[in-house]
Amino acid sequence: MNVNKLADHILAFASNNENQITNLQLHKTLFFTIGFGIRNKIKPIDEIKKNYNNEFSRWRYGPVVPELYHRYNHYGYQPIKDKGKYYNELEEFDPIIKKLLDVDVYNMVAVSHEMESWKTYEEDILNKNYVPRYEFWEIERDFINAQ
Repeated sequence: MNVNKLADHILAFASNNENQITNLQLHKTLFFTIGFGIRNKIKPIDEIKKNYNNEFSRWRYGPVVPELYHRYNHYGYQPIKDKGKYYNELEEFDPIIKKLLDVDVYNMVAVSHEMESWKTYEEDILNKNYVPRYEFWEIERDFINAQ
């Protein structure tokens, strides 16, 4: 389960369930799917960790995978038209994805801003200074320690 593959899966799930998904929503759904997958032990933690390819950057609106952002930013705030690709080996994440697609994306942004992994760098993020990408252990900590 690398980040790009999970993103394709989320797009396919949304399309198959007649949900529209924006670029911002894709990134937040992707981040929270991984986080809740860790918390709920959807797959063994070592498997998730092994496949986490350190893609998330810390941006003003929370975690973003720059490659994916640039792939879909021409849609602006409109729904992404890409239908993605459904992966049966990721279907365990479907209940999480289903719930997240019903959450207001700005609520997910607000929650991501309260997590230590973002909040620690808030001033630098808002001032557009360099900040390192998310490390797996930070996501793990934020979701396992969250109430």
